[in-house]
Amino acid sequence: MKNEVIIINTDKVERPKSEMSYEAVRNTLYEKSECEKVTVVVQAYGRLDKTRLCTEHVLKFTQDVPFKLILLDNGSEEKEIMEYFKNVNYPNKTIMRLTKNITGVYATNKALQMANTKYVVIVNNDVLVTPKWLTNLLECADSDPKIGMVCPVSTNVSCGQEENLGGFDTIDEMIERAKKYNISNSTKWEERLRLIPTVALYRRSIFEIVGLYDAGFIHDWGDDDYSFRVRHAGYKLILCRDTFVHHNHNVRKLEDKDPVEAIKLANSGRKIFQQRHHGIDSWNDTNDTISSILAKFNINRSNGNSISALGIDCKCGAMILDIKNFYRRNGIADVHTTALVNDIKYYHELQYVSEQVIWGTPDEMKEDPAYDFIAIGKPLNQYENPIQIIRKAYKITEENGYILFSLINSADYRQFLYCLGNSDFREKEMPKVLYSEEVTDCISQMGGEIQEVFRVYHQVGDEMKKDIENTIQCIAQGNKDKINSLMSNLLVMRYWFIVKKTSSVKKNVKKGE
Repeated sequence: MKNEVIIINTDKVERPKSEMSYEAVRNTLYEKSECEKVTVVVQAYGRLDKTRLCTEHVLKFTQDVPFKLILLDNGSEEKEIMEYFKNVNYPNKTIMRLTKNITGVYATNKALQMANTKYVVIVNNDVLVTPKWLTNLLECADSDPKIGMVCPVSTNVSCGQEENLGGFDTIDEMIERAKKYNISNSTKWEERLRLIPTVALYRRSIFEIVGLYDAGFIHDWGDDDYSFRVRHAGYKLILCRDTFVHHNHNVRKLEDKDPVEAIKLANSGRKIFQQRHHGIDSWNDTNDTISSILAKFNINRSNGNSISALGIDCKCGAMILDIKNFYRRNGIADVHTTALVNDIKYYHELQYVSEQVIWGTPDEMKEDPAYDFIAIGKPLNQYENPIQIIRKAYKITEENGYILFSLINSADYRQFLYCLGNSDFREKEMPKVLYSEEVTDCISQMGGEIQEVFRVYHQVGDEMKKDIENTIQCIAQGNKDKINSLMSNLLVMRYWFIVKKTSSVKKNVKKGE
């Protein structure tokens, strides 16, 4: 009879005490004090040249942090991958091999189960890490026990995580630029709704609570699913804009993929995600970011070191996180947020983003308390009484506070063509007709100041632009300036307004003048 004995060394694990908090017990059991507090997993499937370059970069640019190394061959058909892994000169390494590639998720889960350090990092073989990469990610993760997942910015990635360092032609040039870029700076850490893990550092204890990746997602949307599950367990997802790696893979051109199969998998994964998360669409319901708008906004620090912000109809809360990240970048970390929501689909998600969630409509907003910053997620002319909404929001804004809202252009090229008898581009549910001039007049009547108006344009092909231009030439009678002005206005998709509520003192001075 064969007796197989499995011994698990628990000598360094402290037995929890009854007076410990839940978090303290969990940290005691799963965050042991060891020489190495991080395991780096290099995952490869073929592509020997990329695998070699990836591994060499990990060894060369991670010398400032002791780490365990797992070299994972996910069923490569080439024998050279395993031969190379065997010859990698690193004393604290483990080699794993799956005899057949099931999926990347399946292989990743097997590696995660092996790790016994406080943190685990997954590096795919098409990524080149850079100086200080791991030091910076650990600096972020160690700053808050509620941080469960950390990613750097990189080339060739979506989800607003892309950075190209201004462009580079060679790997050596990229490394030199990364050296200057990779300076740890907590004001560049952004809390996110979801992360794309070109490289990802995980707090290992989350696998005990959240579980592993769902292997039911063959490829796409599995990362989104895991991001949501991590947040639902009470952890934060952080994008480190102070740390860069190079994703040496052209995802936009579907490198090494069958385009037909890739689209099929994407559509399938998207449906599965919606089924699992109560109708939430990970693309449409998480990408309503205002970070690019806020980046153009000059902050008023007169409110001190604490900010109270309200997000109205902000879907899953990307806008609310954008506000927090914006103020953090400007040296204000104490941002208390409230979310007002009237769609049950988003109520649950907002619980993990905002300190307070209120069920109701903008018409039902109470006048107390007032807020330093209000962001309205839904375009103003999608409300039944848009002017009433903006008046109510203005009333509950603190003096010297700000309101950010948008207006869909109800006089864009689609409406223009429709008036000329072409209904091909007109949407079934067009927004209410509300012109930017009406909004401007309303703000002026209330005594507010429009700080900025930003335009977001339709993505229209050159052929369509030419057709519109030819049409309006008749109206403009060949006046080039008028043609350009009309074209610009017709191609605006949305206007974003930043309005400041002026102080009563300032108003009195103006009256006296």
